[in-house]
Amino acid sequence: MLGEVAFCVGELSAAKTYSENAMALYDPQQRSAQTLAYGEDPAIDGRFWCGTSLFLMGYPDHALQGFREILALASELTHANGLAVASLGLAWVHTDRRESHEARSHAETALVFATEHGVPFLLGWGTIMRGWTLSAQGDGEAGVAELRQGLAIYHATGATELLTFWLAPLAEAYLKNEQTEEGLATVSEALAFADRTDERFYEAELHRLKGELLLAQARQKAGGKKA
Repeated sequence: MLGEVAFCVGELSAAKTYSENAMALYDPQQRSAQTLAYGEDPAIDGRFWCGTSLFLMGYPDHALQGFREILALASELTHANGLAVASLGLAWVHTDRRESHEARSHAETALVFATEHGVPFLLGWGTIMRGWTLSAQGDGEAGVAELRQGLAIYHATGATELLTFWLAPLAEAYLKNEQTEEGLATVSEALAFADRTDERFYEAELHRLKGELLLAQARQKAGGKKA
């Protein structure tokens, strides 16, 4: 849990260390009891936050390998929730690596689980990830629609964690659609949330997107190239 919190506030080195410590303390003999009590396997969770931290620290290949190990572990445990989380983690990494086909495949795998088992949190997450891939593959209108749907599902659960990350792909999709006002409003919402909650792990990307949107807006106003 310390690793998760450290990640969210942007303390990536600390998040990696906490997650590695958790994996070192992990006792496979207690696996069944912990998974039954919490619905999650500590080894899977530890690897998840370690992988996301590694990616944002600049180690995309290590992060990808880590998520593949999570998927293998979840398959070994036949842990359905873990398989869905691993699939969504892989979708996340592939999306940020701009590998949209792989990202979409993993997102859809997670969506099957979320739909069959009625897990709205994962359904919202998976829908957002698939919307991102649709936009990346050139279907901007469908991408925005699915991103908004995923966010609505996510909001309905009452969850707020990682909202800065969930809003970023919507802003990016608006940029691709030349909807700069909507994109800037989305980035402003995400940055306001970061200021209110101190969720900082994706703040740099939000500022990059804001810059891209402002440049695109300036071109539009000058009647120059399309965004």
